[in-house]
Amino acid sequence: MLFLAVTAGFFVENQREHYIERKRAHQFAISLIEDLIADTAELNGGVRITKNVILRADSLLNELDKPAVLQNDTLLQFLNSRLWAYSFYDPQLGTYNQMKNSGSLRYFKKDLITYLNTYEKMANYIVKISDKALDFRTNQFLPVILRIQNTRFIRALNKEIVYTGPVFSDKPGKLQIEEWYTYVSSIKNTYARIVMPMESQAKHAVILIGLLKKAYHLK
Repeated sequence: MLFLAVTAGFFVENQREHYIERKRAHQFAISLIEDLIADTAELNGGVRITKNVILRADSLLNELDKPAVLQNDTLLQFLNSRLWAYSFYDPQLGTYNQMKNSGSLRYFKKDLITYLNTYEKMANYIVKISDKALDFRTNQFLPVILRIQNTRFIRALNKEIVYTGPVFSDKPGKLQIEEWYTYVSSIKNTYARIVMPMESQAKHAVILIGLLKKAYHLK
């Protein structure tokens, strides 16, 4: 009888721990889904912004390809001013990191853990290459542009008000045009390298949301 009582006690305790772990896993799944939904919105918005910058850069390069006498200075400055849009991807990894640091990832099945680990690695990679793109734009591209950009003209252009002053603060010569062309081309290529992983990460997030909902019967 004593043996049966002890065995029954172990069984009940094991079932209780299993129930608690299942409940915690359910709560973590809900929190992860919220993080992934936020990430998806940010990633999709970032892809739109980045693709638009790439298109503007391509149009600017096409204009710079023309002989100087045929270039539209207003268009050059307009397109150039649109290269400053930037999407700061801040991955929501709080719940994942909490689970990883507390050992709670063991509550999930291996396929979910694999997807989550891959998602974290890709998030860190995107942040890394995005930071490099921002550093290039701020520390290398911006100083070149500030030498020729007329801020008063850009402000008037954005606010659609009349401005009769010069388009450029200092009309760029041939060497400056070549330098400008090189940096715009670099911006285009750098941003192009960001788009694909961001699109892939957004798809990965959607898959993860589906797996979590299915595993924990969430709507």
